[in-house]
Order: sequence, then C-alpha cells, then structure tokens
Amino acid sequence: LLTHVGIAKKSAHLDFDMIAAINRRIIDPKAVRYSCVFNPVELKIKNAPKIKETQVKLHPLDEKERKIKIGDKIFISQEDFNDNKGKELRLMHLYNIKLGKKASDFSEFIESENKQIQKINWVSDGVEIDIMMPDATHQKGFAEKAVENLKEGDIIQFERFGFVRADKIDKKNKKYDFWFAHK
Repeated sequence: LLTHVGIAKKSAHLDFDMIAAINRRIIDPKAVRYSCVFNPVELKIKNAPKIKETQVKLHPLDEKERKIKIGDKIFISQEDFNDNKGKELRLMHLYNIKLGKKASDFSEFIESENKQIQKINWVSDGVEIDIMMPDATHQKGFAEKAVENLKEGDIIQFERFGFVRADKIDKKNKKYDFWFAHK
C-alpha cells in the first residue's frame, strides 16, 4: 500500500477502490469460485438434457474441479430474469436456454455452443445464504451446496457478485453467513 500512497507530512485520503484493487490482486489467485443467486426464480426448461452433474473449475487458472449436482429445479436471480426475458443466454458452465417472457412460462433448451451471449449464474441443489454488506444491510440468496464445506474465515468469490469471507458455516443449523469484501 505504501508504494501506491507514499509517505508525506500531510494527511492522505485513501480511495477504497485503490485498496480493493490491491486486495483483489492478493486474494483473486486463491479465491475459489462459487455460484449464488438472489431473489431466486425457478425455471421450467423444456427439452432440457437429463444431466445429473457438471464439472466446474475451482478457479479459472486452476485445473482442479468440483462436481455440481443438477436436480429437478434450476434457479436464477430475479434481476437476470428481468434483464433477459425472451432472450437466449447461457447458464454458466451448463448450456444455453431461451428464457420465457414470464417466470411461469417454459424456458427452452437451445442446442448451441454459442458462448458469445450473456452468461448468468444458476443454482440447482443449494443452500440459503446471508451476506452482510458494508452498509450493514443483508443480501440473502441461494448458493450452491458446496459452500457447506467451507471453513469460517475462508475467502471466496461468488461469481458475478464479489469476494466474500465465510463468517458462520453451521451445517447442523443450516446457517451460512458471509461478509462482503468488494467486487
């Protein structure tokens, strides 16, 4: 941090974006990626392939992978649904679909390898999470079940959301609390 700010006799104002950028360089290479959705919308996907699980890299630069089970239901964030009604998009690490115009409509599986479209997170077999934000508000969501295996203090990245620290991991009471760090 001193190399970016320097030493001076005057008081200095530190920009949080600069601190976040420095911190991101430190934690990004180590932070495992997970998926979560907020205000979940259940999708009914017509003609979806009968896939029971998919393999996803723990980190884009790491060869290690984890398995994500795919149940009967797939959920996406309400915001992603609202922003992409009627459009083709990619469920990250899975397949392409065309969303219905309403949440109650069927979405349709698209047999396409087109990856040059909007990619969104999804969760199938998951757990409820609570993320404490910097302004003391809480962001509640639904994350993939693998977060159950985290240890308190682990720093991860919820893809397309930001870096968080596991504050409380309690499988017995199904309590999964995180603190937001930054994007």
